[in-house]
Amino acid sequence: MSVQPSSGLQRPEVLEQIYEAVLSRFPLLRLLHFSHRPDVDATQLPSFIGLIAALFQSGGKPCCVVLPDTSEVTLAVSALIAVTRLCHDFPEILRSHASDQFRRGEDHVLVHPCELVYRYDGLFTADLFKLKVIDRNEWRSLPITEIARLEKTTRKRPKGQLDSDLGLSLPTVLGSILKIKIPLNRNFLRNYVLVLGARKHFLEALDRWTVEAPTLNNGLKGFLKDEIPFGKVREGGNLSFLDDYVAAGQPLVAIAPRADDLAACCSAAPKFTRDVLVDDIDYLTRDFRAYDTISDNQNTVIIASDSQRDSVRQLEERGCEIWRLTPDEILFGLNGEGYKLPVGNVVAKARRSRGLVISGLPCDEEHLNRAAQQLHAVAQATSVEENGAIRELLYSLYRVLLLCAQYIGQSADNFARSANNLLQIAERDSANAKAWLTPAASAQVKDALDNIRAAVCGLSQCNVTPKGELLLRTLQLAGGSPTAVVVRQGETNCEELREWIGRSGSQADIYSLGTLPENQPFGRILVVSWPGAVRFDRLVHQYLTDDLKLLAYAFEEDWLNRYRQSYKRSALAPMPQNRILQRFGLSLPSSVEDEHSETEPRRHELVKFDLPSERFLTRRKMGIDRALADEGEKEDFVEAYYVDFVGPTFSYLTDGHELPVINTYISGQQSAPGKIPLRSVQNLTEGDYLMFRESGDTDIIRFLAEDEIGKDKYGQLRVTAGRWRITLEKLGRDPKQVLERLRPFGFSRHIQTLRAWLSDQNTICPQDITDVRIIAGAAHDKALFDSLPDIERARDELTSLHIRAGHRLTELLLKDLPKKITFVSQGETELDLGVGKVWVVRVEEIDHSPSLQRRSQLNRLLWDVSSV
Repeated sequence: MSVQPSSGLQRPEVLEQIYEAVLSRFPLLRLLHFSHRPDVDATQLPSFIGLIAALFQSGGKPCCVVLPDTSEVTLAVSALIAVTRLCHDFPEILRSHASDQFRRGEDHVLVHPCELVYRYDGLFTADLFKLKVIDRNEWRSLPITEIARLEKTTRKRPKGQLDSDLGLSLPTVLGSILKIKIPLNRNFLRNYVLVLGARKHFLEALDRWTVEAPTLNNGLKGFLKDEIPFGKVREGGNLSFLDDYVAAGQPLVAIAPRADDLAACCSAAPKFTRDVLVDDIDYLTRDFRAYDTISDNQNTVIIASDSQRDSVRQLEERGCEIWRLTPDEILFGLNGEGYKLPVGNVVAKARRSRGLVISGLPCDEEHLNRAAQQLHAVAQATSVEENGAIRELLYSLYRVLLLCAQYIGQSADNFARSANNLLQIAERDSANAKAWLTPAASAQVKDALDNIRAAVCGLSQCNVTPKGELLLRTLQLAGGSPTAVVVRQGETNCEELREWIGRSGSQADIYSLGTLPENQPFGRILVVSWPGAVRFDRLVHQYLTDDLKLLAYAFEEDWLNRYRQSYKRSALAPMPQNRILQRFGLSLPSSVEDEHSETEPRRHELVKFDLPSERFLTRRKMGIDRALADEGEKEDFVEAYYVDFVGPTFSYLTDGHELPVINTYISGQQSAPGKIPLRSVQNLTEGDYLMFRESGDTDIIRFLAEDEIGKDKYGQLRVTAGRWRITLEKLGRDPKQVLERLRPFGFSRHIQTLRAWLSDQNTICPQDITDVRIIAGAAHDKALFDSLPDIERARDELTSLHIRAGHRLTELLLKDLPKKITFVSQGETELDLGVGKVWVVRVEEIDHSPSLQRRSQLNRLLWDVSSV
């Protein structure tokens, strides 16, 4: 079955009209050639890069461009825009520079590279200026581009003559385009493009990319970073070049690693004079205030992958226009494989996405199929959201079911031991949940356990399971085509499986879901067992193959078919042809009827893969204490979100609980102490690196602050600063209701801010004390009015304490983390910071559907029972 959505612009004549308009605006697309590696011949950028660049000229609201891959797209687009705008503005820049720097008829100027001295005598046409020979009534005229050679000087010698040779420097690509004969003077440059993204990745690409102009000066070639002046956005929004040596001028392209710094830069610049490219949409969905500031002040285009569709829809809700480029739009004018092209990963994945076929390879195991049907019936008939014991029971039952579905015959003893351990846990959970199960559901659970036991017994006694036979047969039929076999994360030993396959005479690359190479293509990918729709969807959108197969028992094939239906509803719709043409100021050719009119309904719903059984297919780890406890519902249960980490660790995080995120320390971007961002589970993404205290009873920043002034004094400050919360909660718990009560008193905050205040108990106090005054007024709380000075003092003291604690923590991290950085991505890593130990973990999976969990297990690092 093919799952690729229909193309938006399939008519060649429509594409040709659009790309002709793009080339007229960006002739450098043909003139300049780029390469993403020095050992690969440079070639023209794919036309879709110009398509994205042209969006900035089309005006209108911000636009999010969705691609199958985003690798280095922002680098290509920003370079094209910056050089194009510089070429357009260069004569005016030089005239302005001359007017500001040189006084006509008075200043002496040094001419580079000959270092001869003349007197500057100003412009006498729009395109020419004059240099006077000192002490003579002789002038020579030069094109305005030669102003770039001039430097003000007090020297009078060596005197230039009317026919003096002004000399030539080594030519550069950019200099040849601008028709200047010396390296570009960065002092009079202007910033055109701002990029929001990881600076480290951008700089690594700059070290590899080359640019050349084949038709100029015998095919000049140079490294992109040497030809185009790049820079950075500093804290607070100031700009500087990458080398920090140039006191004046601005980089043509500046990279910002933080959304708030970019927002400050956008606010300070004249409105809509900068083109902003966002390299990672998640930078904005974590800070909507920064997004509003950026998009309200500057032309904004966000680059996203179609696997980030949930984030894309969040921006769509805030008025951002969405353009999902179809394979036809990306591949227009391209032939061949394209892997040697700049941004070749995007091109290759567009080709694979266009031909992608997902299919199931069926096999059978009678007991597993019956058990799956019985568990599905229990999940449908039971209100698991209201009962933590039943939910835990279903997690443990599905875990052992999926362990059986994953097993192919490589190690019978290990399989039987693991399966029987999990069955014991499931039996214990069944006893805990029995009081809340109906007699029919209880009987189905018992039957499911019996069928799983029978399956474990049968699978462990055969050398090759039904799925194992299917895998080996499929590998033999594949021949020499590169094949990847993908197993569930943590459930299968990849090296053991590789040896088992090798003994049969076949070969394949074995990967767990989280270790597939990001951009390595395969002839086919064989998924050994159903990993859950969310993880399978992520695999689909990696576009590593156009032939994706699932080895499936009957219940897994049913899940695959249900995924296909959800996928079709969840796919981002292409932009209608009329709207695309409208953005470029074009009209639809009369011979072409628009198949996607502007009135066509867009998909606005956020589709979730929420089958009753799908809620329990995440590879849930189980806390060590669950094997020892038998308390059922005696302990208090609280709603929390399951977060899985690489290795045996996991956590249940409550809404609003914040943890330090230290991605920049892992990536090497952080070279000096600075602020560590704190994020709650709603703002975490897969791949984030988090820190937990060893004891887990409080966050690290608070612990360091308590260490400075004492726990009692710190606690009193928190009580004083948090006095406003009591009054806020008296106004209600529903954000909409509270907002309606605050509005008449001048409250202007967004409802999301109010929702965070109500849910996040760690919020110390609103930054603007006026908000507290409004809360007091709406609640008619005179005591809160009288306490405002004390609240403000306590808030300021706590803020100062937290800043010092954060600075202290970063110093400790910079000291200890480099010693263990090679181990951090492989699993939980312990660091001794001197004031206590912490664990660093990497987020593997987040379940955004909350579940009821024991209070004793919340907001701390837990270890899987199978790891000890």
